Amino acid sequence: MTLDEYKRMRDGKLPPMRVEPGAQTKEDLRRESELQRDCENELSLRGIEYLHLSIKARERKGWPDLTFSVPFHREGWRCPTCCARGRHYAVELKTATGRLSDDQKRVLARMQANGWLVRVVRTFEDFRALIGGDLGAGEKLPPDAAKSPASPEAYNLARGGGAAASGGDSGRVGGADG
Repeated sequence: MTLDEYKRMRDGKLPPMRVEPGAQTKEDLRRESELQRDCENELSLRGIEYLHLSIKARERKGWPDLTFSVPFHREGWRCPTCCARGRHYAVELKTATGRLSDDQKRVLARMQANGWLVRVVRTFEDFRALIGGDLGAGEKLPPDAAKSPASPEAYNLARGGGAAASGGDSGRVGGADG
């Protein structure tokens, strides 16, 4: 909005701007930013290293807000089989009304297909429950996420194979399109 448009709106000569349904307001962005900060603090307090890339640092659209790994056994002895792998989390933080973009659905569906535990988290309480071992906390990907045009199944079909024909992206770094 230009300064001139703002002045006309302020003086009642221009109708107020309409916000599209589902568009994030400044308040939504503030809430999501606070949730991000709280979740990062919780990970740090628990000694869990995480990755959060700013929007400017992201090379791929749709990358989740937080990615991290947690060993299966946090206390006591560690068995060599499962603790060596741990559990890998991809968490997208959203406000109560926030929605996943198509890019986010596509990336998260791929990560899930590659063994990541993918969740959409809307509250700090759900985040704490999730990293505390409650795998039912947060929201799972919606069913339409796997139908993204760039999902692993669509990629394999485009290459002439079935849904499981190639078994992945031939080991290339960055996934099917990277």
